[in-house]
Amino acid sequence: MKFALIKKQTTMACILLFLTLFTACHNHLVGNETLSIEVIKITGSDSTTGQLTLEDINGRPADVFSISPGAKMQWLLKAETVKDITNIYAKPDNPNVFSHGPRRRGNSVNWGGQIDSQATGKEENYNIDWTDKAGNPHTFDPKIQVK
Repeated sequence: MKFALIKKQTTMACILLFLTLFTACHNHLVGNETLSIEVIKITGSDSTTGQLTLEDINGRPADVFSISPGAKMQWLLKAETVKDITNIYAKPDNPNVFSHGPRRRGNSVNWGGQIDSQATGKEENYNIDWTDKAGNPHTFDPKIQVK
């Protein structure tokens, strides 16, 4: 009986810890505002066209990605056909909607940046330079729309 109670309490503690960590990873509290983190997953590629398959966290296409001003953004490399992302940058003559980045996250294959809080209504056509598993360079051109 005592063991069953301890097991139940441990299970509840684990569930609460998971929910706390999940919430903390999904949103950060900045002052009195909640700062969201938006994720684009790179899930596939076509080395003949240079195209990447981009998806949001719900698996919807993210070639044109809508995001809130001030939000943090992450690109997570999940495609086995992509060796590396070498650069993410605005195309010439496009407004830069980022206040920080985009830049590589440490020594990882993932990238991140933060949308400028004053970029409301702006669009950025940007490039993702990437290398396929054979070492060949490619460029893909998605778009970011700031709400």
